[in-house]
Amino acid sequence: MKQLYFVHNANSSLIAQTINYWKRTFFPNSVSCNLCLLISKGMAVNPLWKKFVAELPYDVEFFHKDEWKRNYPQYEDMELPAVFLGENGTFSLAINAAELKEQKNMEELQHFIRERLKRDIN
Repeated sequence: MKQLYFVHNANSSLIAQTINYWKRTFFPNSVSCNLCLLISKGMAVNPLWKKFVAELPYDVEFFHKDEWKRNYPQYEDMELPAVFLGENGTFSLAINAAELKEQKNMEELQHFIRERLKRDIN
């Protein structure tokens, strides 16, 4: 099965996550990860997003920036956040940071992902 990798432009440490939460809550314009902003609800992932991801016809994984760089250093120069398609150990950029930044809410992001992935599924 093909993989879909969502890579956040935020680090995985507890301190980084706490700072990111406060930024999302009180200073959303200062958040450097639009993906985080769109799919989060408080300190957790929005349940509607979880449902959407579970219904995708892919094995889905999420990475923070530091995890991605540690596991896939060959892609560390990519601007984040981003979404990658993977198959047999190779990756291709499916949605870039600029495209993610254009999405205004979770529903818009879900629609964009569905449309973008249609050409991969068909």
